[in-house]
Amino acid sequence: MDQEKMDRRIAKTRIAIKNVFTELIDEIGFDAVTVKNITDKANINRSTFYLHYRDKYDLLEKSEEEIIQKIEEISKSIRRLTPKELNNLYSDNKPFPFVIKLAEYFRDNAAFLKVILGPKGDLSFQEKIKTILEKNIVENVRAIFGEGTFHVPIDVFMAYIISAHVGSILHWLNTGMKQSPEEIATIIFNLTFQGPVNAIGFKKFQ
Repeated sequence: MDQEKMDRRIAKTRIAIKNVFTELIDEIGFDAVTVKNITDKANINRSTFYLHYRDKYDLLEKSEEEIIQKIEEISKSIRRLTPKELNNLYSDNKPFPFVIKLAEYFRDNAAFLKVILGPKGDLSFQEKIKTILEKNIVENVRAIFGEGTFHVPIDVFMAYIISAHVGSILHWLNTGMKQSPEEIATIIFNLTFQGPVNAIGFKKFQ
């Protein structure tokens, strides 16, 4: 068997294992999943599983690492905005390119992400994603605004923004992704720049 066929076979086996792993977490929760569950459902023998992963924890770790690496790649691929470009986005009501790409990636990997970020998955994984997003947002904030004095503590600002971004995208995933990635990114953009009260159209009482 040549290398290309071997690589395709390995990739196909890993996809099958990950798909079954996702289904099992959704059905019974990660804690209850066993290697036997996985191999029985994927219709492979245990030796095949162990060619790729040490155990279910290694499978989980490698699956999460793949997501983190992809989010980092997306972050690095998006050029930082200048203050003028940020103003143009705000004026034209256009979302951050990074958030669009992030939403697209979450959409394309919705099955696994919904499960692993849900109550039956790995509760610590959301914090790993938030750490990656914080790095991206901090770098952009500093590039745009410099190291000047902010009106609110920067750590409080970061906690608010990151939780809002992650929470909004997870809600979008869990409610059937009714909006396109561009639409949900625009909603998040408006919430970020207008604030939640203004974004829903609240007006002061007369």
